[in-house]
Amino acid sequence: EAARKLAERMLEYHEQSPAARIQYAMRLVLARDANERELPVLVNAMERSHSRFQKDTQAAQQLLSVGESQPNQQYDAAELAACTIVASLILNLDETINRE
Repeated sequence: EAARKLAERMLEYHEQSPAARIQYAMRLVLARDANERELPVLVNAMERSHSRFQKDTQAAQQLLSVGESQPNQQYDAAELAACTIVASLILNLDETINRE
């Protein structure tokens, strides 16, 4: 559910490219941009997830139904689900979980 809410914030960001949205999420969570190794991996994950969820709308709806809050219906389900996958990756980075 936290990943979905972060994904909704990513979709609210004024720039619509996957890279810009990912950088925005990274700044929100880690207060830094994704580096040159991280960004292509996250963009690829978003693009592959979006393609998968466009083909399998039931999988997108199943992912978006997790949690008590309802997903924002103004967003395309495949796009929101793809952003949710990337948001989950960011939220599960060791750097996010373990602050030194």
